[in-house]
Amino acid sequence: MQFDNPVIHAALHARRRGFTLIELSIVLVVVALVVGGIVAGREIIANADARRMLSLRDQVVSAIMVFRNKYNCLPGDCDTATRFWPADASCPNTTANLVPKTATCNGDGDGLIASRIQNIPSDSVKACYEIFRTWQHLANAGLISGQYSGVMAPGPSSCYNQLGGVNVPRWRQGNNFIIEHVRVVNDAANAFFDDFSSHLMRDIWDGGSFPADLNSYGSTPAELYRIDSKIDDGKPGTGLFQTYQYPSPDCSTSTDPATAEYNFSRTDRGCRSITNLKF
Repeated sequence: MQFDNPVIHAALHARRRGFTLIELSIVLVVVALVVGGIVAGREIIANADARRMLSLRDQVVSAIMVFRNKYNCLPGDCDTATRFWPADASCPNTTANLVPKTATCNGDGDGLIASRIQNIPSDSVKACYEIFRTWQHLANAGLISGQYSGVMAPGPSSCYNQLGGVNVPRWRQGNNFIIEHVRVVNDAANAFFDDFSSHLMRDIWDGGSFPADLNSYGSTPAELYRIDSKIDDGKPGTGLFQTYQYPSPDCSTSTDPATAEYNFSRTDRGCRSITNLKF
């Protein structure tokens, strides 16, 4: 049976003819806009992260310098802190707790915050309290917002037990920072900055140095690279912004700082940042 209805014939012909060049062009434009939007969105996120890191670094250094000029000592290390604020219990090693307060302890006044030598346990005792008194002293002086306990949080046997908003400021979920002066000795298996001595702002995980779900905290190598490339040299082992080589699989592609790149094949959030504060 054959139909000669011109309407049906036109509809069948239209169905067979496919897309016109104009229609294809419209589709390609839409696809390009979507892809461009994704790329632009990533760039916006990278720029925002870089701005936050720069702002955080500048705010921290500024607050520390203002504190030093006002009190003639560094926060955390200040050996006259109890002249200005009440003394905490059992100074200087107050029992671990989760109680933000003004009561504090003095540091040892050696001009360095939590100075220690990496991988030498006997030199880590001071680091266990000055790293947390730093934030407490700054808050007590009104130079940063919040109130802090000044001591490590209860938990595993580690002087880096910390909780954002309790003994350290919270930057973003899972990422908090401590400040300490580190002299690295023969630590090439962990850090790039061997024989490097300065105050560092180190990214540590909420709940302690190594929480059970290690790879759910911190940052991915790609995230650190986006920040590094915006504020420094884009390399994990050189410049003022770096990462650690551990934990396995490494956050970098090599242990040689001259050739190391960020390891983009690693996609979990188990990497940490290290920022040289240059004082």
